[in-house]
Amino acid sequence: MRRVSLDVECNGFSPSRIWCVGVQDLDTGEEKLFKEEDMFTFKKYIRDAEEIIGHNIIQFDLYV
Repeated sequence: MRRVSLDVECNGFSPSRIWCVGVQDLDTGEEKLFKEEDMFTFKKYIRDAEEIIGHNIIQFDLYV
C-alpha cells in the first residue's frame, strides 16, 4: 500500500494552468515535484497510490 500526500499549485480557483504538483510518499518519505511538463508522469505515479491525502483535496486538488 502506498500513501501519498499531495498539493497542487495553479493559477487560481478556476485554473487554466497547473504549475506543479508536490507529492510525498508517507511511508518512505520520498518527495517529488512534478512540473507543468511532467503531468503525464504524475498521472502514472498517482494512479498507483492506494490512499491520497491533502489539504482541501476533495473540494479543489482532485477537481483540478
